[in-house]
Amino acid sequence: MIYNAGEKKLNCIRKVLENEVMEVWVAQETDKDADGEYHTLIVVKDHGTAKRLMKVWEDGLREGRESCGQMPAGREEFCIVYPYKKERPLHKFYWSERRSGKECEQICMNLLIECISSGEAWPILYLILCQSQVHIERDHSIFFSYQLDLTELNEEIGEKDCVVKCARMVLDIMQNTPEMEKTIGMNLIRKKLLKDGYSHFAELFRDIHMDAGDWKKVKRKERIKDFLQAKRGTIIRILLIVSVFLGVIAVFMILSQMIFGDIPFLRIFAGTFETIGRESLLN
Repeated sequence: MIYNAGEKKLNCIRKVLENEVMEVWVAQETDKDADGEYHTLIVVKDHGTAKRLMKVWEDGLREGRESCGQMPAGREEFCIVYPYKKERPLHKFYWSERRSGKECEQICMNLLIECISSGEAWPILYLILCQSQVHIERDHSIFFSYQLDLTELNEEIGEKDCVVKCARMVLDIMQNTPEMEKTIGMNLIRKKLLKDGYSHFAELFRDIHMDAGDWKKVKRKERIKDFLQAKRGTIIRILLIVSVFLGVIAVFMILSQMIFGDIPFLRIFAGTFETIGRESLLN
């Protein structure tokens, strides 16, 4: 299927989603000058959904938030064309390996920055966060995909809803990173979420940034704990040997006291301070 999306001719090569309201495709440009560039194509078939989406789009523009999507004219269906990148879902690739405190902090900060700088209207950003459209690169940078189900679109969603959802994602990431378990920032985020205390992304930024050096203290504790855990067998053997040695000495002292009436090796201390130089302390 070929779509004429404005100046772009898009060949739909993979259907991602279809319902009574819309279709989502991964499409490739057929123009030779485009080098086969890929896009996410959303085709809205329901006029009510298209009308609500237009309102969301216009409200976002009035707030100075400019989407990376395009709305080409000239078709009966309402279309949106977004950039496409190969998926690397955050919820899958973050937990595929053990992360350090520093990496966790960087990823959380990158997620926050992407939310702030994306330019998407708040209802669209909320769908991105709620529908697992957040992805992570190998260098820990974050990017969004736009394979969205618009049946869940709510034009009343604002910044507060988005920042609370983002904070919950950040908390989930921190809770699954051992080095971040007792950091100040994580505890603050948890307490504020219980009170629904975020209204702006700047507030969440401050709380995440509060852990800039705190994870290092936790890291030292984790290293000591890991060392003791790894050397546990050796430490137990050393303590056992010392205990046996002290036990043998104790038995020897008891037997010496019973047989000789004193402890022989303690005699070396007898009379040590009776004479200092040529002077006797007993005179």
